[in-house]
Amino acid sequence: MPRGGPFDSPSCVRLTGKGRKERICPPWPETVILLKKLLDRQPRAPDQRLFVNRYGEPLSLVSIHKQQTIDFVR
Repeated sequence: MPRGGPFDSPSCVRLTGKGRKERICPPWPETVILLKKLLDRQPRAPDQRLFVNRYGEPLSLVSIHKQQTIDFVR
């Protein structure tokens, strides 16, 4: 990640997917705005995961699906 900050131009995000495969992707500008707002409210060190469960573990596919279902029902 660039030294200037996680969302300085050109921005990128590191994603770890199935099988621990890592991808580095450019986020949409709208996504960068939302992530900056999230990090203002919940600061994290550069080596910390952004989306974790209440135990600090990475979110699983099942937990993400459950949360989407809950949000959809609300």
